Amino acid sequence: MTDKEIRKLNRLELLELMVSISEENETLRRKVESLQTQLDEREIDIESAGSIAEASLELAGVFEAAQDAADRYLENIKKGSESAKKEADRMLAKAKRECEDMEIEAKKQVDEKWASLKKMLDDYIKTHDITKEELKTLVVEQKQAKVQNPGLN
Repeated sequence: MTDKEIRKLNRLELLELMVSISEENETLRRKVESLQTQLDEREIDIESAGSIAEASLELAGVFEAAQDAADRYLENIKKGSESAKKEADRMLAKAKRECEDMEIEAKKQVDEKWASLKKMLDDYIKTHDITKEELKTLVVEQKQAKVQNPGLN
Protein backbone atom coordinates (compact mmCIF):
# COMPACT_ATOMS: atom_id res chain seq x y z
CA MET A 1 0.00 0.00 0.00
CA THR A 2 1.43 3.37 -0.97
CA ASP A 3 1.77 6.39 1.34
CA LYS A 4 -0.89 8.18 -0.71
CA GLU A 5 -3.35 5.34 -0.16
CA ILE A 6 -2.55 5.23 3.55
CA ARG A 7 -3.17 8.97 3.91
CA LYS A 8 -6.63 8.57 2.42
CA LEU A 9 -7.62 6.03 5.08
CA ASN A 10 -9.73 7.12 8.03
CA ARG A 11 -8.91 6.21 11.63
CA LEU A 12 -10.99 3.05 11.60
CA GLU A 13 -9.35 1.82 8.40
CA LEU A 14 -5.91 2.66 9.80
CA LEU A 15 -6.72 0.72 12.97
CA GLU A 16 -7.94 -2.21 10.89
CA LEU A 17 -4.72 -2.06 8.86
CA MET A 18 -2.66 -2.03 12.04
CA VAL A 19 -4.63 -4.98 13.43
CA SER A 20 -4.09 -6.85 10.17
CA ILE A 21 -0.37 -6.13 10.23
CA SER A 22 -0.23 -7.14 13.88
CA GLU A 23 -2.00 -10.42 13.12
CA GLU A 24 0.35 -11.09 10.21
CA ASN A 25 3.30 -10.30 12.45
CA GLU A 26 1.97 -12.69 15.09
CA THR A 27 1.53 -15.41 12.45
CA LEU A 28 5.08 -14.89 11.23
CA ARG A 29 6.36 -14.91 14.81
CA ARG A 30 4.63 -18.24 15.45
CA LYS A 31 6.06 -19.58 12.22
CA VAL A 32 9.56 -18.49 13.26
CA GLU A 33 9.02 -20.18 16.63
CA SER A 34 7.80 -23.31 14.87
CA LEU A 35 10.80 -23.35 12.59
CA GLN A 36 13.07 -22.74 15.55
CA THR A 37 11.42 -25.63 17.39
CA GLN A 38 11.85 -27.83 14.34
CA LEU A 39 15.46 -26.78 14.18
CA ASP A 40 16.00 -27.48 17.86
CA GLU A 41 14.29 -30.87 17.68
CA ARG A 42 15.83 -31.91 14.41
CA GLU A 43 18.23 -34.75 14.67
CA ILE A 44 20.75 -35.00 11.98
CA ASP A 45 20.98 -38.54 10.94
CA ILE A 46 24.47 -38.87 9.56
CA GLU A 47 23.70 -42.31 8.12
CA SER A 48 20.71 -41.01 6.15
CA ALA A 49 22.42 -37.79 5.25
CA GLY A 50 25.29 -39.69 3.85
CA SER A 51 27.84 -37.19 4.98
CA ILE A 52 28.44 -34.15 7.11
CA ALA A 53 28.29 -32.00 3.99
CA GLU A 54 24.73 -33.13 3.22
CA ALA A 55 23.70 -32.52 6.84
CA SER A 56 25.21 -29.04 6.64
CA LEU A 57 23.19 -28.32 3.49
CA GLU A 58 19.97 -29.44 5.24
CA LEU A 59 20.67 -27.17 8.20
CA ALA A 60 21.49 -24.27 5.91
CA GLY A 61 18.02 -24.59 4.34
CA VAL A 62 16.34 -24.49 7.73
CA PHE A 63 18.39 -21.48 8.77
CA GLU A 64 17.62 -19.75 5.49
CA ALA A 65 13.87 -20.30 5.96
CA ALA A 66 14.05 -18.99 9.52
CA GLN A 67 16.04 -15.95 8.40
CA ASP A 68 13.54 -15.19 5.61
CA ALA A 69 10.66 -15.39 8.07
CA ALA A 70 12.47 -13.13 10.53
CA ASP A 71 13.30 -10.63 7.77
CA ARG A 72 9.65 -10.47 6.64
CA TYR A 73 8.53 -10.05 10.22
CA LEU A 74 10.92 -7.13 10.80
CA GLU A 75 9.98 -5.53 7.47
CA ASN A 76 6.28 -5.67 8.35
CA ILE A 77 6.93 -4.14 11.75
CA LYS A 78 8.96 -1.35 10.16
CA LYS A 79 6.24 -0.60 7.58
CA GLY A 80 3.55 -0.60 10.26
CA SER A 81 5.45 1.70 12.58
CA GLU A 82 6.38 4.11 9.75
CA SER A 83 2.78 4.47 8.61
CA ALA A 84 1.55 4.83 12.19
CA LYS A 85 4.17 7.53 12.86
CA LYS A 86 3.19 9.43 9.72
CA GLU A 87 -0.47 9.30 10.72
CA ALA A 88 0.35 10.40 14.26
CA ASP A 89 2.44 13.31 12.91
CA ARG A 90 -0.39 14.33 10.59
CA MET A 91 -2.93 14.19 13.42
CA LEU A 92 -0.64 16.18 15.72
CA ALA A 93 -0.15 18.89 13.09
CA LYS A 94 -3.91 19.09 12.56
CA ALA A 95 -4.53 19.37 16.31
CA LYS A 96 -1.93 22.14 16.58
CA ARG A 97 -3.58 24.06 13.74
CA GLU A 98 -6.99 23.69 15.37
CA CYS A 99 -5.61 24.88 18.72
CA GLU A 100 -4.00 27.91 17.09
CA ASP A 101 -7.27 28.74 15.33
CA MET A 102 -9.19 28.43 18.61
CA GLU A 103 -6.65 30.63 20.37
CA ILE A 104 -6.96 33.31 17.67
CA GLU A 105 -10.75 33.19 17.91
CA ALA A 106 -10.65 33.41 21.72
CA LYS A 107 -8.32 36.43 21.56
CA LYS A 108 -10.65 38.06 19.04
CA GLN A 109 -13.63 37.51 21.35
CA VAL A 110 -11.72 38.89 24.34
CA ASP A 111 -10.75 41.99 22.36
CA GLU A 112 -14.37 42.49 21.33
CA LYS A 113 -15.56 42.14 24.95
CA TRP A 114 -12.92 44.61 26.17
CA ALA A 115 -13.92 47.10 23.47
CA SER A 116 -17.58 46.74 24.43
CA LEU A 117 -16.79 47.17 28.15
CA LYS A 118 -14.61 50.22 27.43
CA LYS A 119 -17.43 51.84 25.44
CA MET A 120 -19.91 51.14 28.24
CA LEU A 121 -17.55 52.62 30.84
CA ASP A 122 -16.83 55.66 28.68
CA ASP A 123 -20.59 56.20 28.24
CA TYR A 124 -21.12 55.84 32.00
CA ILE A 125 -18.35 58.33 32.79
CA LYS A 126 -19.71 60.78 30.24
CA THR A 127 -23.25 60.44 31.67
CA HIS A 128 -21.92 60.75 35.20
CA ASP A 129 -19.95 63.90 34.31
CA ILE A 130 -23.04 65.46 32.70
CA THR A 131 -25.19 64.59 35.73
CA LYS A 132 -22.54 66.01 38.08
CA GLU A 133 -22.45 69.27 36.12
CA GLU A 134 -26.25 69.50 36.15
CA LEU A 135 -26.29 68.99 39.94
CA LYS A 136 -23.65 71.69 40.41
CA THR A 137 -25.69 74.07 38.27
CA LEU A 138 -28.83 73.23 40.27
CA VAL A 139 -27.06 73.86 43.59
CA VAL A 140 -25.72 77.18 42.32
CA GLU A 141 -29.19 78.19 41.13
CA GLN A 142 -30.68 77.29 44.53
CA LYS A 143 -28.05 79.33 46.35
CA GLN A 144 -28.70 82.28 44.05
CA ALA A 145 -32.42 81.90 44.64
CA LYS A 146 -31.86 81.95 48.40
CA VAL A 147 -29.69 85.02 48.13
CA GLN A 148 -32.28 86.78 45.97
CA ASN A 149 -35.23 85.65 48.11
CA PRO A 150 -33.99 85.11 51.63
CA GLY A 151 -37.46 84.83 53.12
CA LEU A 152 -38.58 81.78 51.13
CA ASN A 153 -36.58 79.34 53.25
